[in-house]
Amino acid sequence: MMSDLRSQFYWQSCIGCVNYRHVPHFLEHYIKRHRLDPKRARFVVHSNDETVKDRPKVLQALARWGVPHPVLWHGEFDTSEKKKRLLAAQFNIPSESWILTSDADELLDPKFHLGKAVRTAEFTGAAYIRGCMIDRVAPDGALPKIQGKPSLWKQFPLEKRLTGQVAEAASVKMILRRAWVIPLCGGWHGPDDRTLPVYHEFPSLYHFKWDHLVISRLRKREKHYKEIGLGWWAESKRLADHLEQKSE
Repeated sequence: MMSDLRSQFYWQSCIGCVNYRHVPHFLEHYIKRHRLDPKRARFVVHSNDETVKDRPKVLQALARWGVPHPVLWHGEFDTSEKKKRLLAAQFNIPSESWILTSDADELLDPKFHLGKAVRTAEFTGAAYIRGCMIDRVAPDGALPKIQGKPSLWKQFPLEKRLTGQVAEAASVKMILRRAWVIPLCGGWHGPDDRTLPVYHEFPSLYHFKWDHLVISRLRKREKHYKEIGLGWWAESKRLADHLEQKSE
């Protein structure tokens, strides 16, 4: 029964070409550890003029793991556009299906049982499941360049709460949802009355964004959010300021 449920999951991510080094780790984790079917992936690959040179590396990694050709999005990053692209990419997913959503730098707890969680959600009438984001960092505050080996778990062996404590940002994120649920707040939440209570399931979602490019990514995100009038710019600024201070 559990394997039957797992084989029915779909899988979504908007992969930025700036994160191309994360992609092989991301694919191996979800396909091998969580046994997701790569043919059920509905990905969007984002690039801009600076990162488009790395798009072939992302596409090659996806093809190597049997992932269907993604939706290609080229242009400056925009939060609302990301939401539109992801929703368009799931147009042929049945509305009652379950979709796992994760960024390329986020790995779900390897011990989390997807089939059991979905059975619990269906029994209780919940339409989506949230998890708690935990940051994984390198020793001594280093911001290393991600390597193909060893695993990300070994490259970033320490757990921190940078997202919640430094950025003062939300650290609870939607990870599984029915296809009919429209993600809110950049994909973090859905309708409050349809979430699975955390006393049933509250898995850890490990965040591996703390590499050699993280400060530049945060500064670009800070600028973008300021331009469109979203208060999230302050979270990016707090993180970037903190990391720059630590690296001095």
